[in-house]
Amino acid sequence: MGKHILVIGGFSIMHKRLKKLGAKMTLINVSTEIKSNENSTYHRVIGVPKDKSINEWLEIAAFFHNIDPFDGIACFHEMDQEKAAYIAQELQLFYLEPKVIERTRNKILMRSVLREYGVDKTKNAIVNTTDEISSFAQMHGYPIILKPVDGWGSIGVAKIENAEELEHALGWYQTADFGSGMIVEEYLEGKEFSVEAFSENGIHKIMCITEKFKEEQHFVEIGHRLPYKGVYSDYERAIHEFVQHALTSIGITHGPSHTEIILTIDGPKIIETHTRLGGDYIPELINMVSGIDLLDLWAKQAMGESIINEIPQTPNMKKSAAIWYGTPSTAGLVKEIIGEEEAQSTAGVTRVEILQKQGNKITGMKDSFSRSACVLATGENTDLAISNAQLALSKIQFVIEDEQSEEVVVCSS
Repeated sequence: MGKHILVIGGFSIMHKRLKKLGAKMTLINVSTEIKSNENSTYHRVIGVPKDKSINEWLEIAAFFHNIDPFDGIACFHEMDQEKAAYIAQELQLFYLEPKVIERTRNKILMRSVLREYGVDKTKNAIVNTTDEISSFAQMHGYPIILKPVDGWGSIGVAKIENAEELEHALGWYQTADFGSGMIVEEYLEGKEFSVEAFSENGIHKIMCITEKFKEEQHFVEIGHRLPYKGVYSDYERAIHEFVQHALTSIGITHGPSHTEIILTIDGPKIIETHTRLGGDYIPELINMVSGIDLLDLWAKQAMGESIINEIPQTPNMKKSAAIWYGTPSTAGLVKEIIGEEEAQSTAGVTRVEILQKQGNKITGMKDSFSRSACVLATGENTDLAISNAQLALSKIQFVIEDEQSEEVVVCSS
């Protein structure tokens, strides 16, 4: 039996990677998220009620550590990383410090640290009322961004162009109901990218720069393409150095990171960073064009292996890959989905995912979880890759029963 790894939270795909590497695993997860058909993956499975505090998770972990010591700790789900960090600190296991996780989750803390180190001085403030939002806008000018302090998936995010839009944006934020407070930030004008990296002993290696596409009102991501080789490629070195400085300032010393930036006329500015791999199939897109398996690298690191030398200084990406999302503009109940097989047979397409199934309610694209379908595709260059994905997506149609008229309509995704 290999190393005994304490696994905190979900993401069974990664847990199976650990088992493949020979890990003996004790899983601690919320009881309702444990799947009985996957229990054979683990040496021991411990279910915890959802309302238990971090201290109670600590007590459970310490109890089992005393009777069957852990060699390491792993956590692959962002929402559980704070628990993992405190448990690791208590049991003296190697992991990121709790303050590092908190800096990546709390956007006010992140901006404070980046400002202190001179990395990024984007203006922002905690606000509680419309008057405070208005005062920030008067001081720094419109447009501004309103968002939750520790939100995710573009939930509750709004761009405010003028004072007339303030009440609507505040109402939109309140639908998110994070309860963690809200912040306003200056609007960063420019092209958006995400930067995938792995860190080890404080050394940061950049895997890929991904070009991002978002809808304008709530910044829901609708597409990505990589590797980026457009008109901004002259700034590649500046982006690399900026992200490396940001990761060092925040205190990220090891593991994967996914950093979202805007390339402004004044250089790169950060939106947010995460101590995890990128979402929206970005690891799969990278694997499609480079052959590098980011999930394997993460699993090896969790087992205590060194992986930094497995990452080429400049990964060889022989082709390009893209993903494109869509959702019908008509709100209502999904009655039928047409064209999935036709989309799958489109040139360059590697994956088609229907995200809103028959019987689901479609409400438009308001956050990452409301998108209805996506297509992954490759091409000789990024233009062709994204064109292949968009063409395939256009073939998918949703038959929807309109909420207002009860009329059944056919909508493209």
